[in-house]
Amino acid sequence: MSAGEVLTWWYPVVAWGAACAAVAAVVLRVVVQVVATIVGGRNGGREDHQPGGPLPWPIRAVPVLAGLVAFVPVGGLPVGRWLLGITGPFSVTLVAVLLDQAVGFVRGRPLFDTRARWAAIWCALACGLAVYPAALGLGRFDPYEWGWASPGVTAVAAVVGAGLLVAGNSFGWTLVAAGVLWQLGALDSANGWDYLVDPVVALLAAAAVAGAGLKIVVSRLFRGGCSGRPGHAK
Repeated sequence: MSAGEVLTWWYPVVAWGAACAAVAAVVLRVVVQVVATIVGGRNGGREDHQPGGPLPWPIRAVPVLAGLVAFVPVGGLPVGRWLLGITGPFSVTLVAVLLDQAVGFVRGRPLFDTRARWAAIWCALACGLAVYPAALGLGRFDPYEWGWASPGVTAVAAVVGAGLLVAGNSFGWTLVAAGVLWQLGALDSANGWDYLVDPVVALLAAAAVAGAGLKIVVSRLFRGGCSGRPGHAK
């Protein structure tokens, strides 16, 4: 096997390892929050362990162990290769988001700061809106065709990524990596869009934007309701 073929073969295994680790990290965060709330309530509001504080290493190691599941051989193939046949390849953007969750839990601080996370969200949402409506038959042209061109959309993404890095936004590394991995043929697809977006990360981005918007609306309604109550100090 050539170096490119080796990369293509192992990419989905690594991607699914990141997915397993991220799911474990999210579940553990919820468990820690719930336990801390219960313990704090029993102690009269005092919490012996703050959810944002450092966790013991055995707990932080759980996502690592979960990620290794994707590498376990079953029937001569790693689990991640079997899962590839069910889901298709993950975009580089989704893998970066998953690693942000998993690595952030293990080391106690995320890979991406708030700016980088929102850059990832807006990038995934923009790419999803550019590609998927046309795939559903909406519009007179299909932007997905641009992904077959060389250098194509991944080159544009890499340039944008370089600009983000100059501006101090670490999400730029993801876009640069997408361009490099497209050149190397890391995914079982020659279309550049598949390196930037997939349905999962597009839906996650849409949910994040919708959730943030709803939070703002509810916050403004709550403040408005409070300010309109009799006796409320203005």
